[in-house]
Amino acid sequence: MTDRVWPEVYKKLGVAPIINAQSWVTSLGGSIMRPEVLSAMDEAANAFVDIKKLNRAAGEVVALACGAEQGLVTAGCSAAQVLMVAACMTGQSESNVEQLPDTTGMKNEVVLFKGQRNRYDKAFVTAGAKLVLYGSEHEGTTDELEAAINENTACVAFVIMPFSSHGVGLEETIRVAHERGVPV
Repeated sequence: MTDRVWPEVYKKLGVAPIINAQSWVTSLGGSIMRPEVLSAMDEAANAFVDIKKLNRAAGEVVALACGAEQGLVTAGCSAAQVLMVAACMTGQSESNVEQLPDTTGMKNEVVLFKGQRNRYDKAFVTAGAKLVLYGSEHEGTTDELEAAINENTACVAFVIMPFSSHGVGLEETIRVAHERGVPV
C-alpha cells in the first residue's frame, strides 16, 4: 500500500488501511471525510460552545437536508439506535429519561424482523428495551408483524438490509405500525 493512502497516524500504531467493499459502517471507520468537513472540524475545535445549543442547531441543519421533522447528530449507528429507542420509550417525559435504563411503567418493547438482526441490534436494548422478534431469519409476514405489536410496544425497528429483500417491506411496516399508533 502506498504512503499516500496509509496515513502516518495508522503507521505509528501498526494498523494498515483496508479496502472497504461494504459501505460506511462504524466497524470500518465510519466514512472518509471531505476536506470542507475536516476544515469545519478544525475550526470548531478552537472554541467552547454550549453543546445543547450546538446539538439543536446541527439537528436543524440535518433535518432540513433530509426533509425530516427533526434531526440529531450522533457518534454513529449504535448511538443513534440507543437514542431512537430511548426517545420512543420516554416520549417527552423528563422523569422517564432520568429513570432509564429502568423502564418500569413505560412501553419498552422494540419489534424487529428476525431477518434484520445484525451486529448492531444490541443497541436497541442498551437503553433498557426488550427486543421482540417476529418471523424467521428468511421470512416475515404482515400477520406476524401485527401479532408482535402490543400495548408494550415502544416502536418498530426497521433495518435497511441492502442484500436482503425478505420480510415485510418498509412501506408496509410503516403502515402496520402507524395504524396501531406505534412509531417506526
